[in-house]
Amino acid sequence: MSVPQVPERLEIDSFVILVEEPHFGRTAKRLRVSRARVSQTIQRLECRIGAPLFERTSRRVRLTPLGRQFLDDIEPGYRAITRGLATAQAAAKGIEGSLTVGPTPFPRSLHLPPGLLHLAVNGPGVGDRPEVAELVGIDH
Repeated sequence: MSVPQVPERLEIDSFVILVEEPHFGRTAKRLRVSRARVSQTIQRLECRIGAPLFERTSRRVRLTPLGRQFLDDIEPGYRAITRGLATAQAAAKGIEGSLTVGPTPFPRSLHLPPGLLHLAVNGPGVGDRPEVAELVGIDH
């Protein structure tokens, strides 16, 4: 019985981001790599798994049933690793605790200065709090 090779971080990041952003160009931009690199990375992951994870046409990219199963299996661990990495990086910079910002009970949306909006949307642990994205009126 052979032990399966563990995918590289870029393979998992590429897979998850391509699911979130089903476009190779936008995925590449988020990862700060070339479109070709994303395509090669996904192909390498599919080769490692042994089957396609995405159906590709010239117009769209979408998960295969195996791709959906793979996402469901890895996503909790992926989010935990991402959260742990962000927490460790924040702690290394001396950032601890949390900051809660909210509106009075009346407004339906919150208008924040750009720096605070960036922190509210991209700060450590925000990925696990969809109410933050809803509060500031963005899709996250």
